[in-house]
Amino acid sequence: MAGARAFREAATARACRPPRTRRRARPSRRSGRVRKGGRLRLYNKGAAEWVLQRCVAMVDARGEVVAMTGPDRDELMQVVIGMASRGLRCICLTYTDFDAVDPSRAPDFFSNPDGVDANLVAQAIVGIKDPVRREVPDAVRVCQRAGIVVRMVTGDNIHTARHIARECGILTDHGVALEGPSFRSMPAHELMPLLPRLQVLARSSPEDKLTLVSLLKKEGEVVAVTGDGTNDAPALKESDVGLAMGIAGTEVAKEAADIVIMDDNFSSIVKSVLWGRSVFNSIRKFLQFQLTVNFVALVIAFVGAVVGGRIPLNVLQLLWVNLIMDTMGALALATEDPNPELLNDKPHGRDEPLITTKMWKHVLVQGCYQLFWLFFFMYALPSLNWSRYWTTSECQLLSSGPLSAPRADYCAYRMALPQADGGLGMNSTAAGAYCSMLNTCGWPCGSADHVGDQAACAAGVLAATGRVYAPGVVPGAEKDALCPDGSACDAYTAYRVVEQYWEARLEKQHEEDFRRGDSLLFNSFIFLQVFNEINARRISDELNMFGGIHRSPIFLAVIAITVGLQAIIMQTRMGMFFKVVPLDAAEWGVSIAIGASAVPISWLTRVLGGLMPTVRRRRHGQRTLSRGHGGSRVHNEAAAAALARRTSMPREAAQVRPSPRAVAAVSSTGWGE
Repeated sequence: MAGARAFREAATARACRPPRTRRRARPSRRSGRVRKGGRLRLYNKGAAEWVLQRCVAMVDARGEVVAMTGPDRDELMQVVIGMASRGLRCICLTYTDFDAVDPSRAPDFFSNPDGVDANLVAQAIVGIKDPVRREVPDAVRVCQRAGIVVRMVTGDNIHTARHIARECGILTDHGVALEGPSFRSMPAHELMPLLPRLQVLARSSPEDKLTLVSLLKKEGEVVAVTGDGTNDAPALKESDVGLAMGIAGTEVAKEAADIVIMDDNFSSIVKSVLWGRSVFNSIRKFLQFQLTVNFVALVIAFVGAVVGGRIPLNVLQLLWVNLIMDTMGALALATEDPNPELLNDKPHGRDEPLITTKMWKHVLVQGCYQLFWLFFFMYALPSLNWSRYWTTSECQLLSSGPLSAPRADYCAYRMALPQADGGLGMNSTAAGAYCSMLNTCGWPCGSADHVGDQAACAAGVLAATGRVYAPGVVPGAEKDALCPDGSACDAYTAYRVVEQYWEARLEKQHEEDFRRGDSLLFNSFIFLQVFNEINARRISDELNMFGGIHRSPIFLAVIAITVGLQAIIMQTRMGMFFKVVPLDAAEWGVSIAIGASAVPISWLTRVLGGLMPTVRRRRHGQRTLSRGHGGSRVHNEAAAAALARRTSMPREAAQVRPSPRAVAAVSSTGWGE
């Protein structure tokens, strides 16, 4: 080290320039000019296979400068190939001398790299090992398992690139590695069939990377590109997702990129893919859950209004359902940590719908299952042999009052109450007369064929109007019976007031009778949504909907808060605002059991869905290359022959097959330590 330091201090650097050309991604040679005695010595280092072509001499084992012959150069090239094949980046160190003063030398002589970097003397060939980061091979395997085709675009020697690509797991036995000049010279009709199997592009230029990205996008692929240099900016901008290096990347590259990888590590790309898929999956989960709730709520409201004119869910209950559906549902389903199993899925195509067939299947099955129970509570429950859910009929109300609190003189008692207490303020005689008519004359209760009803009806009309009818001859129409000439009269007007009063009482009584059944309906509906929220955690027909739920504290907290608030609504005085009554233990058990049954229904749907054949959507831009189609075979054979000529591969090993993947990644950085 001391000798090197002394030599460095003794030598005076005159210039140091990295000659760049339009066709190279990075400088392949770097030169430095120093004064050595009375002469100028230019030291040069660069890619061995390029620099050796400019050497005319070399330093032998004795330290003497000897001429470099053709066999010497070939022998050195074999050394370079052997080192590169072991993953070493080979650099050739050379020098050449110039007179310190040469009147014949042009002023700009040293600015021309092709003129200066000539007649070089080779001193050494150095192999530099850039070890692959330990996590990169695993990250590449994860990407490949996720359906991502990882391609390496690099400026390294083809042999070095192949070795590194195999270490990373990028280059497979049937993959293709090309050099930039070969890639650029291939016509489009030969190049396009090779793209699915192109895995390594060595000695490439920025234009090569941009061309590769453009070709892949034309094929319908979704392309992600990594880059760190200013020259990578066009490819980063052209790609669907540009990823710039945060440490080694230039500001130009970062501005052109969509994502900046802060640690310059390829494994971070896997994390970004996982998080991206997780966000997309969370949107789908929320949509599936929300569509199910909306579908059920809209159908139940429409059918309830059309059939029977009664909507079982009132405004405040719908607001609570909407809070569960929007705010708490989104919070629960969107805050779960990314599931690593998402990396086992294939990429989503450009034309894949946001709501898939599987999602529609679950929406319809769960929606129909929920509607079955809601319609059961609305129409079947009141007719079953459970007295607590019976509804009071009009004649029952007029004769003995509501089923929940029967009373023999209920009709007269209600009408005799003051108006402030909900009655009509009638005296007992008038109230009895009108009750007799309502219950015996067939207006609406009683029967004209029943002897007892005939006598009571005639007595009621006599007490109310003073008109005398023999039993059995009271007219069937109210107006004819109450008015002398069948036209309007005060007696008929008073009867209509009584009739409208009882119509209003019957409507209010029905609300009271339906309240217990509707409370059970509302509670069951909420628990159906709670368990359907658990079903929505897995939207791709996974059989374990509870997988990883213990690692989702926010999800569990949202479920607990929803159930807790529902219990408060149902069992406390809050229920008066929601128009519900407290439920007993049996009704709570029924509500929870009905809600929980949505889980096995969803599981059965997934099992049956897995047994049914699936129809895959045709990916946009995918080529239809059938193995059984003659024209495709001829085209592939021609492409294979061209590939074999350009890459020295056996023709049998160069068979071309279309790639089924929908996502391609092009990378040249983030591999090494």
